[in-house]
Amino acid sequence: EDVISIKCYLYKAIIYQITSSLRKINKYKEKMKNFGKKSRFSINKIDPASALIYREEMKEMFEKIKEISPGQKYIAITLRYRDGYSIDEVADKMDIKNVSVRHYISRGLGKVRKCLNNK
Repeated sequence: EDVISIKCYLYKAIIYQITSSLRKINKYKEKMKNFGKKSRFSINKIDPASALIYREEMKEMFEKIKEISPGQKYIAITLRYRDGYSIDEVADKMDIKNVSVRHYISRGLGKVRKCLNNK
């Protein structure tokens, strides 16, 4: 009785349903992403000693990267490859453009490659 236009009512109902579904999907994705970060090593089929060695090697590698490519380059590389964020997420976290993130990563990894080739 209160509906003036069926077409408008149905349109709003559909928009509400789509919006609600997208929110649920995004919330689910975020929960799965957080779960994946928390259980990073527990899902692997390796023994705890190997996982610890791997973690220590990764830590040492990123310390060397910090020496070779300090500053923004190191932050971009760390967020992208150690923490597993996408380019867009790194750009959001660093509050810079995607192009800048790509530039920092490219230049930083270039310095690392150059250092490795000289040894």
